[in-house]
Amino acid sequence: MELLSGLRRADGEVELFDLTEPLYSGMPVSKREAGVRVDIRTTHEDEGFASSAITLGTHAGTHVDAPYHFFADGLTIDQLPLSLCFGPGVVLDVRAAGMRITSDALVRAAEHAGGLRPGAFALLWTSLALACSNAPSCP
Repeated sequence: MELLSGLRRADGEVELFDLTEPLYSGMPVSKREAGVRVDIRTTHEDEGFASSAITLGTHAGTHVDAPYHFFADGLTIDQLPLSLCFGPGVVLDVRAAGMRITSDALVRAAEHAGGLRPGAFALLWTSLALACSNAPSCP
């Protein structure tokens, strides 16, 4: 079975969206997390190639919480198939819910988005980016 077969449009093309937040030194992180630090080690001008060292906590920027994060006997990130990281999705606008997103807020957002299909990702559009945009740390 082709990995992307379920994502093909009628014209045969697959459209993927990268939701990754760029990493940069000093980016806002949770108060409990180590900060992000990106150190340039080599440059094209000096060495003929570019290289950086990156130090960050496991919850910095865009990340996946593996089951092990919550359960001592859960799978670690390297044990999860990559196919769990992409698929069809529906954007649920829960910005009005603030920092405490309730199940009722999720249901309302899903109804407003036209519902969720089985197997689709629920992409939560939260207000967290606004809370973190000018702060040294996030809630």
